[in-house]
Amino acid sequence: MKKLFLFLVFIVLSLSSMLSQIVTDRFGNEYIMIKKDVIRGDIAFAEMSLQYKGIPIRMGSGIHTKLAGGIVSSFIKKQHTIMFYDEFYCNLSLGKLTSKPLYYYASQEFGIATAFMFGYEALLGYNTNQFAVYAGMRFQVEDAFVGSSHLTGDKFMGVTHPYMLRGEYKINGSPYYKVVIMAWSNFNSLQNNSGFNLDLPITKKKRIWLTFQDEYLTYQNSTPGSFGNNEYTPGAFNQWFVGIKVGSLH
Repeated sequence: MKKLFLFLVFIVLSLSSMLSQIVTDRFGNEYIMIKKDVIRGDIAFAEMSLQYKGIPIRMGSGIHTKLAGGIVSSFIKKQHTIMFYDEFYCNLSLGKLTSKPLYYYASQEFGIATAFMFGYEALLGYNTNQFAVYAGMRFQVEDAFVGSSHLTGDKFMGVTHPYMLRGEYKINGSPYYKVVIMAWSNFNSLQNNSGFNLDLPITKKKRIWLTFQDEYLTYQNSTPGSFGNNEYTPGAFNQWFVGIKVGSLH
């Protein structure tokens, strides 16, 4: 756990230094300026669910936000044939429980639904003027609550590392005005992380995309809201969202 914490601190500090720079105005005042070609973000409507055998499905809806940036690949020119893609990201979905509340004796479950994922992904690929194809791996820390039902159950946050594929179709040969699709899976039925993401460009110059994602996670020791402490059962979490992505899409 200590090594994981130190690794995450290193990633955050590295990302912070690369995403920003200190500038000085003509009066000698210093400011921190965010580099627009590196950082990007999503805002979207999200639907979340947690499903258990023999227990009513737990449903929630809310707002999904994402902040991301490339640590290495944002500083690599796009015309190379062999390309490296990486991204450090933080996803947060927050909303309310929409299904009928469960009870543990007389205690009603919470009315909040939330999901939190952050991690780092690195892919290597082949790049041309019209398309690009990448393959690699993602390291992700994750957790979700729908009401009082807890995805990772016997631990606070879980870790998965799915394999990834990324494809790009560049409209008119533009390195930024392009359609991007990503898919991932760790091929593990007991602790599964799989899904896909699709980004469709809306404008050529302002770097705005329509984004859609569907993600599926399973854990064996999950805790429904009607269970007590140290009581677990397999649970499956699903989240999809549709919204807008703004910023650099490298």
